[in-house]
Amino acid sequence: MIISDNKKIKVQNYGLYAIGINKVVIVKGKTIILADPSNPDISKYPLAITLQYFEIGEYGEVLLSGTLPDINTNIYSNYVNTTLYLAANGEISATSSNVIIGTISKLGETGSIYINFNVEPSVSWGAITGTLSDQTDLQAALDAKFDLEDINPVCKLSENISKGQAVYISGATGTNMIASKASNDSESSSSKTFGILSYTGVTNDHIKVITNGFLEGVDTSTATIGDFIWLGVNGNLIFWHYPETTKPVAPAHLVFLGIVTRVHAVNGEIFVKVQNGYELDELHDVAVGDYVHRDVLYRDVDNNLWKNGSLFDLMGAASDAQDGYLKASEWTIFNDKQNAITLTTTGTSGAATFDGSTLNIPNYASGGSSQTLLEKAALGYEYYNDFLSTPTLSGTSDGSGYIFFFSGTSASVVASTAPGIRASNQHGFIRPTTGSQSTGYAGLYGGSGGNQFLLGGGAMTFTTSVLFNTLSTSTERYRVTIGYGDQATSAAEVNGIFFTYDEGGTANGTTASANWQCVTTAGSVRTLTTSTVAINNTAWCKLSIEINAAGTSVAFYIDNTLVATHTTNIPSGAVQLITPRVNISKTIGVTSRFFHMDYIYYAQTYTTTKPV
Repeated sequence: MIISDNKKIKVQNYGLYAIGINKVVIVKGKTIILADPSNPDISKYPLAITLQYFEIGEYGEVLLSGTLPDINTNIYSNYVNTTLYLAANGEISATSSNVIIGTISKLGETGSIYINFNVEPSVSWGAITGTLSDQTDLQAALDAKFDLEDINPVCKLSENISKGQAVYISGATGTNMIASKASNDSESSSSKTFGILSYTGVTNDHIKVITNGFLEGVDTSTATIGDFIWLGVNGNLIFWHYPETTKPVAPAHLVFLGIVTRVHAVNGEIFVKVQNGYELDELHDVAVGDYVHRDVLYRDVDNNLWKNGSLFDLMGAASDAQDGYLKASEWTIFNDKQNAITLTTTGTSGAATFDGSTLNIPNYASGGSSQTLLEKAALGYEYYNDFLSTPTLSGTSDGSGYIFFFSGTSASVVASTAPGIRASNQHGFIRPTTGSQSTGYAGLYGGSGGNQFLLGGGAMTFTTSVLFNTLSTSTERYRVTIGYGDQATSAAEVNGIFFTYDEGGTANGTTASANWQCVTTAGSVRTLTTSTVAINNTAWCKLSIEINAAGTSVAFYIDNTLVATHTTNIPSGAVQLITPRVNISKTIGVTSRFFHMDYIYYAQTYTTTKPV
């Protein structure tokens, strides 16, 4: 508090105004009187200011205006360290009384005095003599006592509780309310939440609880100014700042505690305003009785109440065995109609019909398919080969839609003898083999027309299953490509969509990896994804490629699990044609290497029906 030559008295938030003493001092027309400690006769050396009005400043401070007498500095010096008291009539003076307000700390500029106010009024009791009614000192102290205790009561603690933790009334003893830590995990510990503890205390301590107003000196470092405060568990607070944090949700009980007004790890401040949430059955227009699993809430318009009930009962069903939404009378009609239906199988083609109570489904099996092979061809193509026949020579079609190619000493594509690992329903196998030459290769590609597939005319798919015999090493190295390509040799693909096993990173822009890699290339510009799936020689591996109808996206699957999706460097247009292709090529060493292939499947469903 400063009395200055601009005839203003300024009281900060943490001074007189914040502790409520202003209700005594800030009274229009009251006088603050300071006496000379060396001469207590205040009529000889008076220093007084008559308050005329007060106002709230920009930052929450209180400004008191009044008239200040013109007294020289020599007189001011007599007031340093003067103790100020609060009199029963509301005046502050140097005359001793039972309530100590503060002291004059120092002199400022000419015409100014600095006064330090106590955080709480300090009460010194007079000697108790005679009857209680004679204790004027005691009576004055009681009159001056800050009266917010009616709003923020003192409670007895049932356990150790820290400052800033939420409490609820858990009982009472005599005239003392008993406070315990509030918690949102039960109705009993949340519904009676009424405030936040102002100081840390232990069991049986009597501590003030803030039920309405500011609480300073709490840790709000994890909050943002303006955050809502919700009740957590074991008395703890939850600072809620949408959408970064989450407020409690059911089954937790929702209790609003206040708002963060200052963020600080030590001197944080919150404004306490408790508002308990409501259970559904606590609302004035909800009458919920005993309920069971799957009860629903419905509106009883006759009584203007929400009530609970069984959907089965509300719909009037005949029994709960009839699991549906039909009433009893509707179930009767439904069952009668169903029982009256007669099934016939007249004819071998055409659509099924329902006429009256007769359902006719033609016997398609006995009459064969109603769609000709030519009609099916207009919708797309589908090719599957289980490799049950013996492969033919290099560059020659086997007459079934694919061509073998190989080069090098003993390189070949031959029918596999039954691999040691196979299922009972795996019958035909081929074995592309590199031979005993360091540049030997072997493989197959689809159709005798070379690169004949154009993307963008409909969804395409390619699938096969392979089993490796011996894995690639730095001394006996080879690579494998499986999918779509445009080469019938060991050369890198210019245009293609394929899986590759290239342990040495020898071609197609791959990296040296023991895992499957996925490649799309258009005009030798490539997109590469190295999967997390390692090649092994102990189990069959299913490889699938799915191309969307527009030819703009490719999905790669290993054993039915998606491992990569490419949308760049996909072949397009008539100059970037591709064909189904499988190849193994030797790059280092002269020991023959091969892998087993169980089947090959590829298909396309046209976006637009092909004229036939």
